[in-house]
Amino acid sequence: MVRLEPAAGLRSAATPVFRLRAEFDEPLAAATAVPTSLRLTAAGPDNATGTADDVPVSGAFAFLPAENALELRLPGRLNTGKYLGRIAGSVSDANGLALGSDITWTFEVLAPPVTPLWPEPDSVKALDQVTEVRARFGVAMIPDTVTPATVQVRAAGPDGLPGTPDDPAFTPSAFTFDPETRLVTWRVSAPLGADQYSVHLAPQITGAAGNSLPTPVTWRFDVRGPIAWATDQSGSWSVPGNWDVGRVPDRDFVIIDRPNASPTTTLTGPGITLNWLRSEESLVVSNTSLTLREPSRIGGSLQLHQSTL
Repeated sequence: MVRLEPAAGLRSAATPVFRLRAEFDEPLAAATAVPTSLRLTAAGPDNATGTADDVPVSGAFAFLPAENALELRLPGRLNTGKYLGRIAGSVSDANGLALGSDITWTFEVLAPPVTPLWPEPDSVKALDQVTEVRARFGVAMIPDTVTPATVQVRAAGPDGLPGTPDDPAFTPSAFTFDPETRLVTWRVSAPLGADQYSVHLAPQITGAAGNSLPTPVTWRFDVRGPIAWATDQSGSWSVPGNWDVGRVPDRDFVIIDRPNASPTTTLTGPGITLNWLRSEESLVVSNTSLTLREPSRIGGSLQLHQSTL
């Protein structure tokens, strides 16, 4: 019987791996306990273990006869990745009985999990809502790796697209990381203006187990001002020219209020979701759905025809 460390099938973001170890029930023949008898490889570019592109992991081999054990002592903690341990089939007990075939097992060092808290991914926030960005890690982290340089908030650059190379990074007015709660908070003194934003967590961010983010963790959110109905005439919701920004609302904050007229706005077609709606005019919702995420006001008449609100 062989006891393995790390255990076969281990998948953990919290367990540091400093060594590979195989412990036997019987004394081993010293002549078969050699550096090639215990090896470790990491998954290569194909992200699978046991394939041709696996990468050998070096370490200091040790034979511990008093413990009937073989060890591969690593120079540091294993980073995020998939690994395969191998005991050579030539290893034999003191009576010369060899294993006969290699024993292999796999385990995985997971990346530190991170949960975006505020703003939520793909959310739309109002102009006065966002003065901070928050996220929480799921395991203990190395605090010196969680800094304003590795946690950035960027606005869409000149190309108008978030997540592209021309995006400028904001300098926070305050930045904190609490190792106890694992909460990172990025703050600015004034609310973020209307724009498309992306949050970037760099691969240098590292868990206490030595596991870093293998790729940047990113999410996006928008900050928008309200969109208003721009005409005194009745008309279709889906016509861009009926709105002051020249586009049809989508996950927006919508105002329909024409003090000097009484237009009727008609919503048909695919269902839409808004953050809130404040309408003082007549609204007809026909053969569609209208979802409101936040408390809203419909002060004018409302007609629902085969629709949901």
